[in-house]
Amino acid sequence: MKGLLLKDLYMTLKYCKPFLFIVVLFTAMSGFVNNSFMFIYPSAFVSLIPFTLGAYDERSKWNVYCDTLPVDRKAVVSSKYVLTLVAILSVILLTSISMSVAMLWEYRFDIRAIANMMPLLLLISTGSTSVLIPVYFKYGAEKARIIYLATVGVVTAVGAGLGIVDDIHLSSLSPLFICLICGVVFALSWLISSVIYNKRELY
Repeated sequence: MKGLLLKDLYMTLKYCKPFLFIVVLFTAMSGFVNNSFMFIYPSAFVSLIPFTLGAYDERSKWNVYCDTLPVDRKAVVSSKYVLTLVAILSVILLTSISMSVAMLWEYRFDIRAIANMMPLLLLISTGSTSVLIPVYFKYGAEKARIIYLATVGVVTAVGAGLGIVDDIHLSSLSPLFICLICGVVFALSWLISSVIYNKRELY
């Protein structure tokens, strides 16, 4: 799986620079703009990268070629989930740093607000990808990306409309419990994707 992850990393650096620029820009601004959309959008948007890489894989027939190699299909699925999780956690960490800097700049640092924000962003980003990565392995990258873009738009709009980040201190759920839910859902999604991809006909 290490080789698959390196392949995806090289492709990300080559083909996904616009995505990375947008994510870094929004993440840097999120701490200084009092708007829930600015917090939610980067962590939701960055998880689009695996779908973009999947589209390049399908266009070059990489999936067909990879299927002829001594590589377990479960490893192919796992590499996409690892990449997605690393991307999401990186953006959440950067968002937390941006938020901390903004709070220190305004002399209102609150570690509890940051600690509560991180699990909620994790829930939003992993929740949507957990549903849609199995769709990708079932129907392919193009169909999954269309569905994903629509889902990200709805999730971001609803989250911003409800003021999830602005009212984060009102959350009645334990951050640890939220992280546990994310882990369980993400693991179930990986299991479903593994079953789907093992049965999928690529030729």
